[in-house]
Amino acid sequence: MNIPLIDAPKNTTLLLSSVKGTALRHRLRRMGLFEGEQIVRLDEEVRVQPVRIRSEKGTVVVSGGMAMKIVVHLDDGRKLPLMEMNPREQGHIEGVTCGRALQSALAILGIDLDARITFVRRLPPMEYVVETADAGLLHLPEGMAAKVVGTCGGKKTQLVQATSGEPFVITHILGGKGGGTGMYGMRVGDELMLNNVRSAQALPMGQIKSPVIVTSPAGLRLFFERMDAAGILVQLAEQPDEERPES
Repeated sequence: MNIPLIDAPKNTTLLLSSVKGTALRHRLRRMGLFEGEQIVRLDEEVRVQPVRIRSEKGTVVVSGGMAMKIVVHLDDGRKLPLMEMNPREQGHIEGVTCGRALQSALAILGIDLDARITFVRRLPPMEYVVETADAGLLHLPEGMAAKVVGTCGGKKTQLVQATSGEPFVITHILGGKGGGTGMYGMRVGDELMLNNVRSAQALPMGQIKSPVIVTSPAGLRLFFERMDAAGILVQLAEQPDEERPES
């Protein structure tokens, strides 16, 4: 019997039966996961951290939520989520596990599918204090600040890389549904000013929508949004009968 991956038991071998939606099916196949293959839904916590990467177009910061859904094909042949790379490892963007919104966000950052990247480092939890004309002072976690793109000093940059004390005009707010219309009271066209950056505590897992994590026999780990996991149908894999001792 087919069941949605979101409802499937954890730490159990599953058979990937079918995928609802041509786009999602294509994304899975691009990353090497096909119908009929076995997967295991994992039961583990995820530590979400933004990461800094470098491409031929410059250095950018990718939020932790985005980094877990980007799959990189490393030069040594391995495929793994961007957030699991180590400093100085290189490869190219193989694909993403969620929809076009993430691909569009990467394109705004100057990174397309197949783009070569170098992993620089994971970023510690930080809080960005921003002055706005309408909302006063805003306190943004680094993951949110990484999603705010604009111009500062005549150059395109992210809020996480903006110069303190200089005007920053928002041109894009990266994200899913409604991502460009407003976040923390900010909107495209608003002028901000980075006031201060200070250490912050890591975001508790209870405040994060836990992704659905699966692994394939080849060791590929994929992180799915819960909505996408609802469109992936699986069934319990047949287990060989236990050998019975001779009577």
